[in-house]
Amino acid sequence: MANELKIGTTLQRGKYRIIKGLGQSTFNITYLAEHVYFKKYVVIKEFFLRDLCVRDESSMVCSIIDSSIVESYSRCFSKEAQIITQLDHPGIIKLIESFIENGTEYHVMEYIEGMSLRDIVSRDGALPEQTALRYVSRVAEAIDYLHHRHINHFDVKPSNILVRRKDDMPILIDFGIAKQYIMNECYTSSYSPPMDCYTQHYAPFEQIAEKVEKFSPQIDIYALGATLYNLLTGSTPPGPGAILEDGLPKDDLLNHGVSESTIAVIEKAMQPHYKNRYQTASEFIEAIGECAIDYDDDDLEVEVISMGGQEEEKFVNSLPIGTELKGPVYIYTIQKVLGQGGFGITYLASVKLAGPLGAIDANISVCIKEFFMKNTNGRGSDNTTVTSGSGDLHEGYMKKFEKEAINLSKMTDNSIINVIESFKANNTVYYSMEYIDGGSLDDYIKLHTFTEEEAVQTTLEIGKAVSFMHSKRMLHLDLKPKNIMRRKSGEYVLIDFGLSKQYLKNGVPETSTPLGLGTPGYAPIEQMHYRKEDSNFPVTIDVYALGATMYKMLLSTSPPDSSFILNEGFPYEEFERRHVSKALTRVIAKAMEPRKKDRYPTIDAFMKALRALPARRR
Repeated sequence: MANELKIGTTLQRGKYRIIKGLGQSTFNITYLAEHVYFKKYVVIKEFFLRDLCVRDESSMVCSIIDSSIVESYSRCFSKEAQIITQLDHPGIIKLIESFIENGTEYHVMEYIEGMSLRDIVSRDGALPEQTALRYVSRVAEAIDYLHHRHINHFDVKPSNILVRRKDDMPILIDFGIAKQYIMNECYTSSYSPPMDCYTQHYAPFEQIAEKVEKFSPQIDIYALGATLYNLLTGSTPPGPGAILEDGLPKDDLLNHGVSESTIAVIEKAMQPHYKNRYQTASEFIEAIGECAIDYDDDDLEVEVISMGGQEEEKFVNSLPIGTELKGPVYIYTIQKVLGQGGFGITYLASVKLAGPLGAIDANISVCIKEFFMKNTNGRGSDNTTVTSGSGDLHEGYMKKFEKEAINLSKMTDNSIINVIESFKANNTVYYSMEYIDGGSLDDYIKLHTFTEEEAVQTTLEIGKAVSFMHSKRMLHLDLKPKNIMRRKSGEYVLIDFGLSKQYLKNGVPETSTPLGLGTPGYAPIEQMHYRKEDSNFPVTIDVYALGATMYKMLLSTSPPDSSFILNEGFPYEEFERRHVSKALTRVIAKAMEPRKKDRYPTIDAFMKALRALPARRR
């Protein structure tokens, strides 16, 4: 890029060495540099007004063509450092130091390895709703921190949010037009930069007005709503003028499968009139928390155990106790609600066998899983019929729910939860399955310290069930301790087949349905960063997840994200600290290799490596 400092240029008497340019905007040039003394990367921002500054190629000194124009922007640049220096929040970029050199000003910032949300959306397209809500909620927490210190950011947008690769944490950057205002008033107490610095489509009316007399937290809240819109659609958010005239374009959000509750949050955050928006970042965060959905219904069967003692009235729109459901073979009577997820409600039910002489009590209890979208569905006047106003979106998720029951019914193994039957009633779909009341493996890990021998034997038992699935050309795709139940007899059972997929002999899926993202820590890179053009689902996805499950058994902590292992390496030191043998650690590390070609090629190969280990009891 023109006017960049040359690679190898040093600043601050040799303290920093320029490695490469990262980008150039109208107001500054950003570099990746090395802190020579500490041997670590930093980011350096140099004030350089593209059209009004020039650099002497031999001396690297910056000179100004028109100082009267440049001065106001230079003051903005200086004020950015003054504001960031006051801040100490995990979601806000940290300033190391500022200095004057080469006739201009430099800011030295921490280096964050990762990508901006803009680049992630550009690469991957619209993000899953749960992911987008999590990112924006974290950023809103940083904004709330700013507002409590009477600071507005004024430029919240996807390109100003970096996602740190090692922990998937969004970090707010670029405080170039941020302002600090007087306590209990909206009037600014610091120098106001030129207002043509705002970003179109992320700034509300009151920010882009020609004469801005006061500022409020609602400006940042508007930008948070616009950012959420972009993450969920991959499209540029509408401007405030378009929203004023035509309202928020909800169809774009609905077409991307966004829930109505999340759409309502965006609509309120992006109201043209600031008095109609959320008035504080805390209100916005609370609203996001209420509409967050677990798309894979990931904890539903866990709740069968962990939530069994709660009162039914705590669940939203569940069937009344005593309701009868008639399946093809059995009649079920609802006894209590066991759990509720984003896409279903699970009940404990008694069973009767319907026959020519009437119904006969079976004296057993089962689980009934009902398709019910928590943020979309309701109940009719009879308190049983499911009502829905979401059309094709609702039908699409219902088909996914039915497919889960079909996939489970194919798995005739004692280590896989047994589906009894599925049926339609009350304008929705149900399926019944065995009731397992021994808790999940995740619950057991919290209460129990695994020896190496016990962890190996448990993994072999679970691996046998997964191997059976693979023999039927079925992948689980969401294997983790929460999706492994434990019978009172001690046997383990696989549950939750909401993401499972049937595949052909060569690994190509039998349908074109997209690959579910899985659970961070248990899903390998090829699943967490699945691209639409990827054509197959390798069995090594389940191999990775089984290795990660064993990781949790031995360390009692969740495994790191697969991208962290790719960049930072497998955490051998954690296993050494827990006195896990090196041989077993190497086996787990191979199962959790970031590159699928380096893992065990099959579950059976993983289990063979475990069986080859010498028995070791602690």
